[in-house]
Amino acid sequence: MKYSVGVYGDSISFGYGNNDVSWFDLLSGFKNKLKLSQNGETINNVLTKISEDDNTYETLIIAVGVNNFLQISPVADDSQMQNSMLMYENILKIALQKSDKVVLQNLLPVIENKFPNQKYLDAPKYVFNCNIVSFNKFLERLSVKYGVMLIDAYTFFNKKRLDEVYFDGVHPNEQGQILLLQIYQKELTL
Repeated sequence: MKYSVGVYGDSISFGYGNNDVSWFDLLSGFKNKLKLSQNGETINNVLTKISEDDNTYETLIIAVGVNNFLQISPVADDSQMQNSMLMYENILKIALQKSDKVVLQNLLPVIENKFPNQKYLDAPKYVFNCNIVSFNKFLERLSVKYGVMLIDAYTFFNKKRLDEVYFDGVHPNEQGQILLLQIYQKELTL
């Protein structure tokens, strides 16, 4: 089936903490939408799912990655970053075959001092904005290389008081989801 818009994403585009309602659910102007986001989704999960997806899309949004940077130790793992980059590029290649237009959303900033203890985690873990910034630079290069749109949600959210638009260290509250919706409504041609 061909959808006008679809999203592969993690708990942010799934709507974790907002009764499973995210910016994507509120996005209007499309005939039919398909939300393929999931709580806890990682880049490798999305690669598996998109590889098996028989649907096509007018616009396909990829908004995943923060879960790949949750780590047990505050010491960064360069091999983890490299592996995530390779898998993400493979996702993009497949998305380009399934969609007329592909949109990448970079990762949102986190409130670092709320980690390592977050109630949704199975164990204490850290995530750092320096890793997110590095990955977002990769996404920017990737968007240029493949000629796809990049939604720079990081810069927009980084100008906000995150404790006012998040309900924990990483998930937007209702106000934060509305801000994401506004970014998408401005950037996407409906």
